[in-house]
Amino acid sequence: MEEWVEMDEHKCRCQGFGWAEVSKDRYVECPLHFEGQLHPDTQALLLDEPNRLAEEERKARLQFYIKNGRSKIANFQKQIKMEQEKLLKLELELINRTPTVKAMPAVQYETVIEEVSDDDIVCLEGDSI
Repeated sequence: MEEWVEMDEHKCRCQGFGWAEVSKDRYVECPLHFEGQLHPDTQALLLDEPNRLAEEERKARLQFYIKNGRSKIANFQKQIKMEQEKLLKLELELINRTPTVKAMPAVQYETVIEEVSDDDIVCLEGDSI
């Protein structure tokens, strides 16, 4: 956030109008108080046409709220997708009856050495040793 932004509209460089003059004839949107207000130059051009000015201000605010609404929906969709993935993992764990994080016990192997004789070998019909 810009260093000149203040919560108090009267202390903020934009004075609560949503646009701050950062240099001569150069304005930037205030990240805190901008709510779709028209650019100051556009307002100055439309001062002679109050009906058109009101209509442009209305459109600008609607566009701002639409853009913010779409952004919120996109963020919610990301959250929903993450929660669905978590839910799927839990459901799979329930179906498989295996925990997702499972410490396997160590298997103990015994080495068995036996003497094998010819009598222990079994041949199938037609096979020879």
